[in-house]
Amino acid sequence: SPARSTRRLDAVSLHAARWLWSSAQNKSLNSAKLVLTIGWLAGTSDFHGVETMTYRVLIVDDQKEVSRLLRSALETIEQGLVVSEARSGEEAFLESTRAKIDLLIADFRLPGITGVELMKKFRARNPAIKVIMVTGVTDPRLVKEVAECGADAYFIKPVPMGDFLDAVERTLGLARTI
Repeated sequence: SPARSTRRLDAVSLHAARWLWSSAQNKSLNSAKLVLTIGWLAGTSDFHGVETMTYRVLIVDDQKEVSRLLRSALETIEQGLVVSEARSGEEAFLESTRAKIDLLIADFRLPGITGVELMKKFRARNPAIKVIMVTGVTDPRLVKEVAECGADAYFIKPVPMGDFLDAVERTLGLARTI
């Protein structure tokens, strides 16, 4: 199951929570929606029994620009994603020892290891991990290998961001917000 996180109510969220509470008192908002909304604002897993899920995403690409672009796209989802970046397979393994990874987004060509080998190593530790492969290779044999490697989705660079975000949401089971 995805990692859970807690964050404190900031001033804006506290103001929103107070408004929600007054709306509930005036019967314009039912109590179930109130608890769910305040729980979401609080971001806590034990706020009146409401759980908010945080998914840990690891982007592994030796090209900093690609990694930043994917990270920026993921930040538009706004549904509890904690995104980390690694430049190599070795760095990715180190990152995975700090926290359980729910989604691995890996380039096919990495220093010292392929993205497919990296995926297999991650799945050996965590069979439930979701994987999206990204590649800039155009060799048909390698594209076929990426397509058939068992990843949940794959993309050829340049990555079409709309399709990429849809794949992330589908892979993690998130509802589309727009």
